[in-house]
Amino acid sequence: QRSSSSTAGELVTSAGRVVGEHSGIEQFTIGQRKGIGIAMREPQYVVAIDPESYRVTIGGREELACGWLEAEQVNWLVMTPPAVGERLQCQFRYNSAPQPARLERVDANRFRVSLEGSPEGVAPGQLAALYHGSRLLGGGWIERTGRW
Repeated sequence: QRSSSSTAGELVTSAGRVVGEHSGIEQFTIGQRKGIGIAMREPQYVVAIDPESYRVTIGGREELACGWLEAEQVNWLVMTPPAVGERLQCQFRYNSAPQPARLERVDANRFRVSLEGSPEGVAPGQLAALYHGSRLLGGGWIERTGRW
């Protein structure tokens, strides 16, 4: 039985098969390949981390592709947020290039964008910054992501 401070849990495949255990979710990040602690025929990557069940899900590289994201706690730096359907750029990491995106839904505190090129390793908890050219429009914390 785990103590209340433990984040140990199951290591599962994206098909739901338990393949091992881990000693804590803080050891993992989305997109991680090395140090997972399991040997399988094909290279495996961390594709999901569930902080409630402490499950870490692994899968193939293609499962890291992200087709859309929803962000919350948005901070707009412009008087009027961009319009639905507008083509923008979305950046997830400080050292990554902005990705082409189309705004699907927007309000004062949330936005949803579809992403072109299916970038890898986009995960809840990361910051998503929206740009129009070199102008920063605002950003928010990624709440959900998905594949098409």
